[in-house]
Amino acid sequence: MMFCELWENSRKRRTRFQIIENILRAARNGIYKTQIMQEAGLSHTQLSGYLSLLMKVGLLKTIKKNDRVGYKITSKGIILKVMKNQGFVKKGQQTRRCILLQKDLREDGGF
Repeated sequence: MMFCELWENSRKRRTRFQIIENILRAARNGIYKTQIMQEAGLSHTQLSGYLSLLMKVGLLKTIKKNDRVGYKITSKGIILKVMKNQGFVKKGQQTRRCILLQKDLREDGGF
């Protein structure tokens, strides 16, 4: 791949759903906030907003890991990932869950 192609691809904006996917993927085995920030490529402020939203809708839960607070994907979050991977949730498709998630994002400041 040429440098130009790499540069252009790295400058594309991610959708909120892609960011949520990255967070859920990172939290599959239980993980700390700093590690999620690194794996999902988010700032502390951005991640804090997403974490509160994902816990509010039941896709993530807090866990105790080595006397520290960690985060882990819930069964609801796993189901959402499986549905997405099997094509039930497609880009541009407006399911009730996606509409509610978008509404929560707007009310919480539109991360």
